[in-house]
Amino acid sequence: MKRYSFSFFSSRFDRCAHAGNHAIALLILAISFAMATMSFASEVVDPLPPDDDMAPGLFFGAVFVIGVLLVLVGVGIVIGLLCVACIAIFVTLGILSSSVIFAILRRRFSAGFRALHYQLLAVIALPFGIVSLWLACRLFDFHLQKSSILLVGSGIGSVAGISIAFVIDHSVRYVCRRFITVVASPILQKTNR
Repeated sequence: MKRYSFSFFSSRFDRCAHAGNHAIALLILAISFAMATMSFASEVVDPLPPDDDMAPGLFFGAVFVIGVLLVLVGVGIVIGLLCVACIAIFVTLGILSSSVIFAILRRRFSAGFRALHYQLLAVIALPFGIVSLWLACRLFDFHLQKSSILLVGSGIGSVAGISIAFVIDHSVRYVCRRFITVVASPILQKTNR
């Protein structure tokens, strides 16, 4: 590759192997020359007196506009929180009513309680599934669209919640059966005598 040499530059620029480096060096020199020129020109110009053209009306107008914007942002946050609270109330009422209906249809209180248990854990695990899938996509550089993360993450979270509810339900049933047989058998034997 042909080396370009410019005798009016320092020896540092002569050691460059590519013509692109010369262009970068020229750009750096031009920028430094422009900055030095502006620095010199700013020293020549007289500074304006501090009380020259103060307009207090503009300041008060800006403060008023910023205040109105802050109030509107606060109102938006309150309305958003009210909507989230309404959604949470509706979901809770839906879970409770479906559990009551399930208990009435099965004619057992325990069936309704188990349905409530399964639904609550599925709903609680849903956001954790979304967040864990989002973190996995970030950590492992796996690209998914936001809608896919929401759908797949909510499915994963719901399945995980139902699985956890299943494990808890069966372990509680097992412990209750063991406890009832251990504690209730001596009591039943005393009453049968």
